[in-house]
Parts: sequence; C-alpha cells; structure tokens
Amino acid sequence: MNALPVLFMTKETDGRDRVAESTMTALKVYLEECNSKPLFFYLAVAGSMAYLEKLVRILENQGFTGRYFFMQFEEATAGYAWNQLVKKIFDDGHEMYLRMEDDFVLKQPLNISPYIELLETKGNVGMVRLGLMPINLNLLSVGWYDQGNNGHIFFDCLPSTSYAYSGNPGLVHKRLHDAVGYFHEQHNPGNIEIDFDSRVRAKMVDGGPRIWWPLELGKYGTYGPWNHIGQVKSYKEN
Repeated sequence: MNALPVLFMTKETDGRDRVAESTMTALKVYLEECNSKPLFFYLAVAGSMAYLEKLVRILENQGFTGRYFFMQFEEATAGYAWNQLVKKIFDDGHEMYLRMEDDFVLKQPLNISPYIELLETKGNVGMVRLGLMPINLNLLSVGWYDQGNNGHIFFDCLPSTSYAYSGNPGLVHKRLHDAVGYFHEQHNPGNIEIDFDSRVRAKMVDGGPRIWWPLELGKYGTYGPWNHIGQVKSYKEN
C-alpha cells in the first residue's frame, strides 16, 4: 500500500499531549516531507477519551485529517495495546510499520525511502533500526544496492549480544512478527523489549530475519537522529 503506517504508542500522563505533539510535528516536517510515502497513524492510546481527542486534534491541525486509526484503552497493558494495533496494521494490508513512541523527536530531515525499499526487496531482513546504536553490540558490516544502483552500508546486529532488537524508532516488517510472534502482554515496556529481543536473537540462530542499522545514520552524531524528550516513565516496573 502507498501509505507508511506509524505505530504511535502513548500513555496519558500530565503534559504528555505536549510531548506527543512535538513528536508528531517533527514526523510531519522531517520525515513525511522527505519521503515518498505519506504517513498513516495507528494510535495505541492508554488513557482517557479526552486525551485521545487532544491527539486527534493535533494530527488534524498538522494536515493528517483522515490519516489515522485509533484504539483507546482505559486500562490495558502496553503489550496488549501494541499487539492490537500491529495486528490491525497487517489486517489492513500493510507489510511494515514505523515503530514510534510518543517522546522520540526527530532533530533533522530523515530519508527512510532506501530502508523501505530494503525491507520490500530483501526477504531475510525483518527490521531496520533507526535509533541510537549502543556500545558493546556485536555487529557485522554488510552492503546493499538499491534499485538506483546506489550502495549502502549497514551493520547486521548479530545474535551473540543482547539488544539486537531495539524498542527505539525503527521500521519493522511483518516477516519479523511472523517469525517471532508478538509482544509480551504482561511485562512493562522495558521488559517487553528484553523479551522480544531474546526471541528475535533465538530465531536468528535458526535462520530467522535479521536486524540492520544504517551506517549513514552516524552522521547525526552519537545519539542518532532523535532527541528522547520523555522524562517520566509511563508504566510502572513489573
């Protein structure tokens, strides 16, 4: 399909709508306007209907009118909410989505068109990481040529260290979920990431989908193309 789905995950806390607005605005200016696919938001909203209405007004004020779908949960675990939206994205015929939490703000223009093409054409890659690359990961440099014969270098995240998978922004293809399944529905977000990463790496050992990180994202500096502006944890530890 032509649009790029955005799995936009948010939980209502004081002032969270202003944080989400900064993230949405940056996606409009620095991502949608730099790429060929329009964004279509799938909102996973843990909070009140009033909070959801604020988010919808923000999207519509930015010109996303008619380009969103939402599920609103007064009480739901993070994993359950995310899973409902991911399944909806795939049921709607999309093959990939942009994973976004509500507090990662793009700092500069980001062209993800080559990474979309990569996931569309290279069947052994399940995710392209777009966020920070932490230290102490085992990585293998790999090359790939797009349809315009432009060369790109990526780091293949090897299964021999934790956090091959990251909960930071990234493009996720359906084949990753087909191989690994969906998110744990009882853990908090941090432990969901750890659990999903362990299953991704276990599948990699058996030939499952790889996760690549574009070397060219290094031009944005140590912390990548995003500012992480969230200061308060949205979920309790468990």
